Amino acid sequence: MDQETSIILERLNEKLTGVMPYKLYLATIDEIDYLEKNARFMTKEQFASLANNVKKDSALSSVPLVYRKPEDGRLLVVSGNHRIKAAHEAGLTSFLVLLIDKVLTREELVAIQLSHNAIAGQDDEQILKELYDELKDVEAILYAGFTSEQIQKLQSADFSAIKEEPLHYESINLLFLPGEIERMKAIFNRVIDNSVNKEIFVGRISEYDSILQGLIAAKEGQNIINSTLAFFALAQVADEYLAGKTDDLQEAFEEGLEDTVSFILGGTRKRISKKTAKLLRKALKEKMDSGLNLDDALAALSK
Repeated sequence: MDQETSIILERLNEKLTGVMPYKLYLATIDEIDYLEKNARFMTKEQFASLANNVKKDSALSSVPLVYRKPEDGRLLVVSGNHRIKAAHEAGLTSFLVLLIDKVLTREELVAIQLSHNAIAGQDDEQILKELYDELKDVEAILYAGFTSEQIQKLQSADFSAIKEEPLHYESINLLFLPGEIERMKAIFNRVIDNSVNKEIFVGRISEYDSILQGLIAAKEGQNIINSTLAFFALAQVADEYLAGKTDDLQEAFEEGLEDTVSFILGGTRKRISKKTAKLLRKALKEKMDSGLNLDDALAALSK
């Protein structure tokens, strides 16, 4: 490293003390050692693309992370092995790196290495397609690092059917008592366990309407006024359904989980067993489906 560059970096590192744990350092290819074990790999095509980019730029466009080995002072590449090898391939003799200039244990070093490999994020396929479509020049596509498989996939991808305007939504807050919160957490965990390996997409408004209808049914059928209590009742019914204890969800929403239900006939309300209420409803429905009004249907049942 020339004296002037060394002084500039030294001053800059002093300014950055406390801001980041690493130092900026202008490394030469001769003082670099590569990892003996590196879980991250590149295909031949990917490495060739990277080397071509470095050669075109005459520089690395991202900064590798290196560790100064206390036993000999050489620089071990922690993150950026392929980038530095590509720099060597492109004929670069020096490049800027981030330097870990403190003693680390082997375990700490491996943890840093693996974290840089693992925490890389993912691409939004639709946005990636839109960005790809902006590249008209073949050289730009190659510089972007797309493989032939990716290019083929992006060229044939069509997201027009699912492209939508930005979603508008409103928040709904439900307040639960401490005991109810624990019960709700248990129910949601059961729902999650039963949804493993199932693909879940954005819900339709009709699905919200179904929940709303369920709340209305619970309120009317179980004589509940508070919406939070009605939602809690729905959740308990869903939990019973997942456990195989309830067959008819709609009926359970209306009647709840108790053994007796509130049966309303005209202006009279009475609690009777679920079984009796079910038989009465069925019998009345059959009579009324045959053309009788409610009074005649009741008279027919009393015979």
